[in-house]
Amino acid sequence: MPEEPERPFLEWNTLQITEDNSLEVKARAAEEGKTLTDDEAFDIAAADEDIFRFEWENLTDELTVIMKELDTEASCFWYANVENFGWRSTSGHKAFLADDGRTLLQEILPKTPCVFKIFKREGCLAIQNFHHDSPMGKEFYYVYPTFRCQICEMTFPRQFLKIGKAELIDQKSQIELDLDDTQYTCQLCFEALLKDEKNRLDNIYAIILHDPKENMHTIIETGLTKEEATPRVATLRNKGLPAFHVGHYYYFEKFGTYPVIEE
Repeated sequence: MPEEPERPFLEWNTLQITEDNSLEVKARAAEEGKTLTDDEAFDIAAADEDIFRFEWENLTDELTVIMKELDTEASCFWYANVENFGWRSTSGHKAFLADDGRTLLQEILPKTPCVFKIFKREGCLAIQNFHHDSPMGKEFYYVYPTFRCQICEMTFPRQFLKIGKAELIDQKSQIELDLDDTQYTCQLCFEALLKDEKNRLDNIYAIILHDPKENMHTIIETGLTKEEATPRVATLRNKGLPAFHVGHYYYFEKFGTYPVIEE
């Protein structure tokens, strides 16, 4: 069985509005004992500016409700990507401020008569737009709320941010940064802090004894500064022991775990 096409939760189509209104115009005329042709009813409906104003206000009010559900921080800052814009099928992006549905649509749609469908996606709105330069509706806008990074205080779409213990752990290095896991952290700040933490770990030293015959080593001390580790290694070597000192992160990169003294 073929999949059902995705249904928009909002749609703007002036032709459909006119056709629907023309049925009501024709029905009202019949109640008054008048007979209208389909074309006459359509012309009367098309000239009714109030119905278009009402439908537009209803659509933008419903869109405002959805915007508030997405923009949980009430920042009113949004980020939009557009794909296949116009007859050249170009792409682009825009950051803008909007606190209601009317403003959001004015900020992103071209200044030409449009027919559009609005879909709710995970964390964003998807808008399919039809107009004279995009008659097949290949023009799509993806609109995301933005959130403020707790470090740099700049705003970013959710996909560029981290939040929560699972996202604040770097899976490769297994480093968990000491960040507020109820606030957002942008990728750039996260990477900068991660680099600083790796450097910090590489300035914390462990002393190991290496057995070249067995190709094994034993960790005998951890958590030392270089000033502490260097003379201790020298003392052990003077005793004929194959001692070395290594930074904690260097050790992790080589062995896949951080140095821990076995009980």
